[in-house]
Amino acid sequence: MPPICWHLATSRLAAQRLAHRAIQDHLGCFLLGTTAPDIRVMLQVPREQTHFYDLARTEQESGARRIFQLYPDLTSPSLRDDAQRALVAGYLTHLAVDERWIETVYRPCFGRESPLTQDPAANLLDRIVQFEIDRRERVQHARMEEIDRLLLGYHSAGIGFLDGPTLVTWRDRIRGIVAQEPTWDLFRRFAGRYYASEAADHIMAQVPELLERALDYLTPDRVDSFREQAIAISAEVVEGYLE
Repeated sequence: MPPICWHLATSRLAAQRLAHRAIQDHLGCFLLGTTAPDIRVMLQVPREQTHFYDLARTEQESGARRIFQLYPDLTSPSLRDDAQRALVAGYLTHLAVDERWIETVYRPCFGRESPLTQDPAANLLDRIVQFEIDRRERVQHARMEEIDRLLLGYHSAGIGFLDGPTLVTWRDRIRGIVAQEPTWDLFRRFAGRYYASEAADHIMAQVPELLERALDYLTPDRVDSFREQAIAISAEVVEGYLE
């Protein structure tokens, strides 16, 4: 699924299409919300617990709807605080965009039913593409600096299952991620978590070829189209939530 900085950048662009006061007055809360489902990494809980979506199932209800079945107090009419509404709105964008990636990019292109189903490199190619689209957003330094400033505007608005102090800790971690230099050295850390050191070194030596292969396979048009879809989906989800 798309990484943190990609979510932040595309959600910031989606926010520019929205006129809702809750979003414009609380952009820091909104942007932190766009990253919040991935707080599972910090909390060390299963993905389904924060994304409300089971990767193993091909047919299921969207996490962007299921969250309200589990936490009905998070519906927009139930929240009187605009900062909380902005946070939930951002959260929903992450859920919707992740699911779109799974259903329109990962499964048909890299998953078990894809042409690469027998290719042991399929998941690695998917992750290399994810890293590359994230890197492309990171190199937009002015936008990343603006996002960092906006994140500082988050002011402890908790939502149901995530309290304010926990989200402040997460915000600080996200700011650290935003500040990282957009180099492929970061991908080496990822590879080191899943592969033995020698295998990870081999992967890093092949990154240029693997990236070229992955992008040729997906096509640049598909990659660019997904970014535009994500911005539109994010705006649509927020409109639906706040209407």
